[in-house]
Amino acid sequence: MIRRVTVPTLFPPPVYSHVSVVEAGTRLAFLAGSVPLDADGKLVGEGIRCGRPGG
Repeated sequence: MIRRVTVPTLFPPPVYSHVSVVEAGTRLAFLAGSVPLDADGKLVGEGIRCGRPGG
């Protein structure tokens, strides 16, 4: 069974889901495409540094 989840508070992705959960004896979650946009398409977290060297 595959369950696809799109987070309603994030920008809606055009052709994929934010999370796909696969249950086949065990449960696996695959995450994809999270972008720093809210549900209205506005940038969130502007100016926040992610702890990357030089960034």
